[in-house]
Amino acid sequence: MASLAGKVVVVTGAASGIGRATAALLASHSALLSLSDINEAALASVKAELEEKTQAKIFTSVVDVRNQEACHAWIRDTVAYFGQPIYGAANVAGVVGPSLATEKGTIRNITDQEFDWVMDINLKGVLNCLRAELPHMQEGKDGRGGGSIVNVASLAGLFGVAYDIPGIIDTPQVAGIEARLGEAAVTLFGQGAPGPLARRGDANEVAEAIVFLLSPASGFINGVALPIEGGWSCAV
Repeated sequence: MASLAGKVVVVTGAASGIGRATAALLASHSALLSLSDINEAALASVKAELEEKTQAKIFTSVVDVRNQEACHAWIRDTVAYFGQPIYGAANVAGVVGPSLATEKGTIRNITDQEFDWVMDINLKGVLNCLRAELPHMQEGKDGRGGGSIVNVASLAGLFGVAYDIPGIIDTPQVAGIEARLGEAAVTLFGQGAPGPLARRGDANEVAEAIVFLLSPASGFINGVALPIEGGWSCAV
């Protein structure tokens, strides 16, 4: 894979799950990392772990992606810290609505407050990050432009489903839902995941695709929606 060494990459939702796995893989590729999350303690833990394991240079910022100015301040501080523009961004931060993550969760259970909370993070949060990141993206020295942005979203954005399916990738968010529901989680998630592989994915498998898309190796890939779902769509 073409090198990300010495290139500044920013990651939201970096304290756990797919964001954390992405940060770890980027660190192993010697990228200069700016990590954000709303969970200050978990973010500090990730920073300490990656610095110990990889000697990566890491900047962190506690950011609520719902806050547009907080997103802008984070990116401005990132550029000032590293002294160079950002090369890439992985916008990973996302949530599952509490009422949907239940055995009988349906659209009838969603309150206005929950809808606004989910949309403000999963949709507007990405918009806030994009508006902050794009002005600071690095221009390629070859005149073709440079850098990549990867936005991570639910498969529900590609396929219509009758209920929420947050369990195709194993993450702490999914584990928390399962712990809360107990046996009822089997109804929500099933025994595994449908499709040819008949298993859930690992956050690291998603991170591998994200890092490839962020790297110069994906330079001629643009505007694609890449499902990472073990063939789940084959069974839909």
